[in-house]
Amino acid sequence: MLENIKSKCIARVQKREKKVAAIIVTYNPNLFIFEKELNAIEVQCFVIVVDNGSDDEFMTFILQKKQNLEHLNVIFLKRNLGIAKALNVGIETAIKLGFDFALLLDHDSIPDNNLVEVLTCHLEILIEGKEKIAAIGPRLFDPRSEKELGFAVLHNFIWKKVKCGNCSCSILPCQFINSSGSFINLSAWQIIGKFDEAFFIDHVETDWYMRARHLAYQCFGDCSTTLNHNLGDDVVNFWFFGWRTMPRRSPKRHYTIVRNSLWLYNKPYTPFAWKVNNCIKLIFTLVWFSLFDQDRKSQFKYILKGINDGIFTSAKSIKGKTIS
Repeated sequence: MLENIKSKCIARVQKREKKVAAIIVTYNPNLFIFEKELNAIEVQCFVIVVDNGSDDEFMTFILQKKQNLEHLNVIFLKRNLGIAKALNVGIETAIKLGFDFALLLDHDSIPDNNLVEVLTCHLEILIEGKEKIAAIGPRLFDPRSEKELGFAVLHNFIWKKVKCGNCSCSILPCQFINSSGSFINLSAWQIIGKFDEAFFIDHVETDWYMRARHLAYQCFGDCSTTLNHNLGDDVVNFWFFGWRTMPRRSPKRHYTIVRNSLWLYNKPYTPFAWKVNNCIKLIFTLVWFSLFDQDRKSQFKYILKGINDGIFTSAKSIKGKTIS
């Protein structure tokens, strides 16, 4: 299958029109890393930066960049309204400007120099061959742990991360794609619907891909191009029948992860297998970060708050409120 796709891509590279907008959501980014990201992506496609209320230093920086870059559009939100809101604003702008596909990026994700070309071609051919394709995503690599993050796949009722190095397939079906790296078919997005803004930051893409699969849309992982991406605030090493790594997140991030996970349990499109596997993961999160994290008291407080709000509140009732 892959060789057939590659040959078709080579034949159409020269005649392809500009179809892609990269949407970068920013919130007080590290300027050195963000500049590397912007330099890597602006030569590949049009760029829409949606800023979630960053400080004056970043505003000055991005406005200077805008003066020198023809294919850069900057949208300033007045305050931090969350990733879901920013992505919706960016995608709606891309649709109005006539783009067919959108590459979603965090402000610290650095793509290969051929990422847009590869994903555009592969997604086009998948759409031609199948009726409902929502998105494709690149291989993710975390430079801090020096490990590939893998694609989420459901196998025998167990959620697994399939890594490109352990798979003979170069393009493989998966359940979800990380939000940073999602290369979305905008025609499908308009049918599946917007990202749920009440989720704010965590499980935004999980909810969207579940809705996509509920409507019989598919997504694929692409091992032939890579996105360097930092997952979480830091990386934690732990031993569980061998040394493993996992992302460390702040207490407030664990609040939204736990709360949003419980919200997903009540969605009609959430697979039962995901609920079971996620529940086990949440129990581990509570135990580990409440006992061993450097900020264990705050971790415990916000994880319990996430459990409470996940059970006793709804997305509608909490939409637009800040986390305290």
